[in-house]
Amino acid sequence: GSRDGNISAAFRIGNREIRVQGFYDGEGVERIRFMPDSEGDWTFVTNRGARGAFRCGAASKSNHGPVMVGDPRHLCHADGTPHVSFGTTCYGWIHQNEQLEERTLKSLRSSPFNKVRMCILPTDGNPVRRPFDRDLHFDVKFFQHLDKRIQDLCDLGIQADLILFHPYDRVGYGNLSTELNERYVSYVEARYAAYRNVWWSIANEYDLVKTKKQPEWDDFFRIVEESDPYGHLRSIHYS
Repeated sequence: GSRDGNISAAFRIGNREIRVQGFYDGEGVERIRFMPDSEGDWTFVTNRGARGAFRCGAASKSNHGPVMVGDPRHLCHADGTPHVSFGTTCYGWIHQNEQLEERTLKSLRSSPFNKVRMCILPTDGNPVRRPFDRDLHFDVKFFQHLDKRIQDLCDLGIQADLILFHPYDRVGYGNLSTELNERYVSYVEARYAAYRNVWWSIANEYDLVKTKKQPEWDDFFRIVEESDPYGHLRSIHYS
């Protein structure tokens, strides 16, 4: 394995091919995550020459697939089940201690909400976890923790609306280079696009993010669109 995270794979079924980017997950391990969209026999080959095959069976009764635009006025799941979004905000919940995070999940479990808007970058000046280490490398332990929390929401039938950028920066992540920001967006895409409950929010109150100009937002949208083979919902939030 290597730290460059440039592993990728082509998944095929019949005459269809879906290309998927992988990511580095620490300790020499690289991973590729894939969300098949149809039943049947799939094959794959990685850019390192590894090959494999698997059979995709029917989805479980609780799995209706990702949310998409059904028609101009309605959202639905991939299997046609209507989705009526009733959301709440838990911006910094994944940066808290375990006990508080578990309390949040318990509250959500008994709530009517089926979508949570949440920030990946910390909103607090002293977060329990940070996505970058002191040398601005990705801290894979942070993202492994985020894996778990997105899956926890999925198990509750809750959509995770992941906010990539925001203006509430008290740590210094608002001043990262354009190159590092683009690497961060690409990494998040590679890591989370295969989760069926993920939505992308490029930014919250993007007009208040004074460290980025309009062309950068356009580039982030382009990266998200090109990096996500499943076409998850995309948005940006104005103040």
